[in-house]
Amino acid sequence: MADKLARDGSVQKSVGPEPSLGVSRQNIRKPIKRWVDTQHLERWRGLSGTQRQARKLISIPSPATKT
Repeated sequence: MADKLARDGSVQKSVGPEPSLGVSRQNIRKPIKRWVDTQHLERWRGLSGTQRQARKLISIPSPATKT
């Protein structure tokens, strides 16, 4: 019965906006996370003044401290 219903459903045309397959949250969040990580690292490398000393002591910022 399940196979018959699956076949019948696959033959029918999709109703609604394309694409008919959904996009997972992971596919949306991954590029955003990559962008945030890049922005964070660029900001870290661009520190100046008194923060310059902190950058010398800490080679790379912790991913957990993005603010």
